[in-house]
Amino acid sequence: MYAYNPYSQQQAMAYSQDMYNSRQYQQPRPQYPQVIPVQDELTARSAQIPMDGTDTYFFNSQAGEIYAKRLSMVDGSICFDVYKKRLPEYPEKERYATVAQLDELSARLKKLEGGEDA
Repeated sequence: MYAYNPYSQQQAMAYSQDMYNSRQYQQPRPQYPQVIPVQDELTARSAQIPMDGTDTYFFNSQAGEIYAKRLSMVDGSICFDVYKKRLPEYPEKERYATVAQLDELSARLKKLEGGEDA
């Protein structure tokens, strides 16, 4: 004959409640991109990557380039992209002549034309 033990029921209920709560409140861990420093592009091209199609990034600080490598899930080929830092291109500033430079050029022009002596 078994004796009734209320403590064992409370313990079982607490265990099942803990299991329910742990499943309910578990947050998925965010996936951060994998960034690996490399010396050159050839090292990035020959590096192993995950086979699930996620991007792997390689940073070449000497050349200022970032390489992205992933497995294409469509046809199984390797996709390799190169990103380079591009500096902004500013248009050449306009240059203006001073009054003294204009007077000098005017005098030289008159001298070449044989006009007034300057």
